[in-house]
Amino acid sequence: MEAQVHETTAEFRETAWQLLAEDPVRYTVILTATAQPLSGALLITLHDNGNVVGAAIQTAAYPMIVTAVPPHAAEFAATTVHGLMPDLPAVSGTEAEAKAFADAWTARTGKSATQSMATRLFKLDTLRPPQSKARPAMPPRPTYH
Repeated sequence: MEAQVHETTAEFRETAWQLLAEDPVRYTVILTATAQPLSGALLITLHDNGNVVGAAIQTAAYPMIVTAVPPHAAEFAATTVHGLMPDLPAVSGTEAEAKAFADAWTARTGKSATQSMATRLFKLDTLRPPQSKARPAMPPRPTYH
């Protein structure tokens, strides 16, 4: 397995696109975060026999997002990240992936990790307009200069 560190979000998205586009709901945070240029971000793709099998990003002030790091690649990813960012403060991701990465990280560093937050992502199947009538929009307020 190999890791590639990317200099720009454009380069990262080009490399990881096929993997991330397979499930845009699952990877919505990574796709949204990398839709624009990010300065100082750590952008990593994981490759196995020439195929992209994982991706992780770390942006300033946020936990590293490991949703796209499969559990079987967590140890390799943790080793790679430790070499680049030994003081990684936190990870975020789907439960299995985040736990696998945290377990690999703690085994490597001897530090401990605890789950501090859990969130859900809901997928909208059908949008139904409200049944009640909305009030008319207010006219614009005058602006004085």
